[in-house]
Amino acid sequence: MSNEAADRQQQKVTEFLRLLPLTAALAGLPEAGVTPARLQHFFKSAFMKAEVDDDGDVKVKSDAGITVWISIEAERKLLKYVATYGFKEDATEVDRLQLVNTLNDNVILVRFSVPRDDVLMADYYLYYEEGIVPYQIVNTLRHFANITVKAIREYDNEDLIE
Repeated sequence: MSNEAADRQQQKVTEFLRLLPLTAALAGLPEAGVTPARLQHFFKSAFMKAEVDDDGDVKVKSDAGITVWISIEAERKLLKYVATYGFKEDATEVDRLQLVNTLNDNVILVRFSVPRDDVLMADYYLYYEEGIVPYQIVNTLRHFANITVKAIREYDNEDLIE
């Protein structure tokens, strides 16, 4: 092999190695690589405040101003996004349930529930079997937070949420 051919070969190898991180990012995160630490890294890379709590959930401060917890349900290959709000003390059970029904009737992608008398919970599940692209993990959080905030502003006409 001539020096010129060897230089071209080395240039191709260098170019390949330069593109490798981009290729890995586009290829996505393998199923086994979905860990709290990895999720935290993705959110921090997107300039969001993120920390892993003692239960292994990732707590993220969203661009929309709310805190979202992401838990990994490994056996079902799901990421669960959760946000909670408090109801005001004077909110009646009928008012709370009417709000939840209105939210669930009108809002797509986010599910709302009342797990306790004083809590409104919003959640969303993202499937990651066979792997997932990091962009999808971060973008899903942004959409979830924005939809949740907008829905409560639009449908909490009785001012039940603190």
